[in-house]
Amino acid sequence: LRFALCLVRRPCRAVPGPQALAQGLAVGFASTLDMSSSAVVEKLIQEALGVSPSSRLAATSTSSSTSASTMAAEVKHDAEAGWLSVEGYWIKAGPLPIDASTAHKDFVITKSVRRNLQNIARMLSGGRFPVLLEGPTSSGKT
Repeated sequence: LRFALCLVRRPCRAVPGPQALAQGLAVGFASTLDMSSSAVVEKLIQEALGVSPSSRLAATSTSSSTSASTMAAEVKHDAEAGWLSVEGYWIKAGPLPIDASTAHKDFVITKSVRRNLQNIARMLSGGRFPVLLEGPTSSGKT
């Protein structure tokens, strides 16, 4: 619930209450699940709250035939307001300059990488919460 309150109370790019609650529940219950289980839990959350799936989720789950080399992370930068959108989640930008058009050019974005990026971006969109990245050595936690 704290996460949802942070999304609603943001001074810029605030999220409406039901969507914020759905995101907060998804962070708590769906982020640690595998992709198929996470999709089921997120759908149940959306149905229970009467929230329609976001276009971001629909866009990422549609084309499974897209090759990894042609997929690109969705990154937008609102320099005036100081916010960065990563995979549809708005995150407060830090003090260093960001070139959103080339931020992902050195990475291969597969379906699973994109899903992990979405989970991290969703967690960071709620504010300053600690995020623990787990995985074996050389698995891409940086």
